[in-house]
Amino acid sequence: VPEKSILTYKSAPEWQNYRLTNLESEAYVSTDYSKDGQVTALQLASEGAGINVIIMGDGFSDRQIDAGIFESQCRKGMEAMFSEEPFKSFRNLFNVYMIMAVSKYEGIDGEQSANHSVFGSYFGDGTEIIGNDAKVNTYAQKVVTEEQLDNTLVIVILNSDYYAGTCYLSIPYVRDPELYYDGYFGDGPAIAYFTTCGDEDTFRRMLMHEACGHGFAKLGDEYFYSGNGMITNRDYWTYYYDLEPLNWYKNVHPQMDGTPTAETVKWSYFLADERYQYDGLGIFKG
Repeated sequence: VPEKSILTYKSAPEWQNYRLTNLESEAYVSTDYSKDGQVTALQLASEGAGINVIIMGDGFSDRQIDAGIFESQCRKGMEAMFSEEPFKSFRNLFNVYMIMAVSKYEGIDGEQSANHSVFGSYFGDGTEIIGNDAKVNTYAQKVVTEEQLDNTLVIVILNSDYYAGTCYLSIPYVRDPELYYDGYFGDGPAIAYFTTCGDEDTFRRMLMHEACGHGFAKLGDEYFYSGNGMITNRDYWTYYYDLEPLNWYKNVHPQMDGTPTAETVKWSYFLADERYQYDGLGIFKG
């Protein structure tokens, strides 16, 4: 799509289901990789050692990084994160780092093309994003150690207006099994991939969902895909054996038989607390 026409195409209803690529800008190829891997602290904790958040990008060329386009997007992401509670009130406890990653070409074209961008990101089914997690973690270790990845949130912003986002959570190595039975809350590496989404409000909501909801708080999706039917036995037991001991997914209550009640659901103590009686809390089928 010619650059002068791309906005017209995006606003036309018949083109809404297509991924639009600006062909005129695709010809540009990065030549300066001197800033690749460069680390910048966007903010440092004013109290304690700081909780680490690392922001990277995929599909940003050398000229886009030089022009400040990537940094601007990172700062938008940081401000979006701290616009919502409880992050807003505890902002002084966070370190936020930006790591430059120079891609060969500009943008993410949606197809699997590992040599086009640093992390080889591409779009799968629906809103799925696949990236090179191992390479992302290698870049992250310019800031933290491999062991510290267990409690570090990594954000990868894709240079694309296409609506997509996926967060990958890895179960941490638990050195002391007794922790499982003593209110342990598992950390585990988290990589949240999502696009610039085309507008700031959608970008903010995507960041809150993927990075803050899944990646940081280890919350589960409160929806299902109708074609999948009921939760399978395999998924059910995987949840209870692998995730329940870590205290993840505290906002969802999988149950094979019957329906959870106000007394048995995980958040029963909220339902019984009169301070929350007007907050619309309850039990809702996902």
